[in-house]
Amino acid sequence: MKLPLLIVVGLVLCGCGMSDAEVHKKSGDAAVAIKRVADGVGSAAKSAYDDAAKKSREAMKEAEKDLSDAALKAKVQAGFKLIAGLDASNVSVEAKEGKVFLKGTVPTQLDKMKVEGVAYGVTGDSKNYVSEVTVKK
Repeated sequence: MKLPLLIVVGLVLCGCGMSDAEVHKKSGDAAVAIKRVADGVGSAAKSAYDDAAKKSREAMKEAEKDLSDAALKAKVQAGFKLIAGLDASNVSVEAKEGKVFLKGTVPTQLDKMKVEGVAYGVTGDSKNYVSEVTVKK
C-alpha cells in the first residue's frame, strides 16, 4: 500500500532528530510544494478537459450537419413515393449543407413539376434546392 507523499515526508522528517518546530516548518514547506504541484496538475487537467469538450462540440456540429443532410435526402425521396402517379425512378437526390440537389429525367413536364414541388415542400424555399431534372423526349 502506498502512503501519501505528505505522510512519507512527515515520517522521514520526524526520524531526523529535529525539534517539533523544525518538523512543522519542513512539513509545511512540503505541503505548500505539494499544493503547487496539485494546482499545476489541476489546471493541466482542466485545460485538457476544455480542449476535449471543444473538439467534441465541433464533432457533434459536423455530425448533426451530416445527419441533417441525410434526413433531408430521405424526406425528399419519401415524398416522391407519396405522390400518386409520379415516376421519379430516374431522379437522384443529394443533400449538402441543407440544400437539395435533383438530377435526372422524368417522363413528363407534370412529373418534373411534382419532383420540384416535393423538394420545395421539404426545404421550404426554392433557394434551398437545385433542379437539373429534364423531361425525357
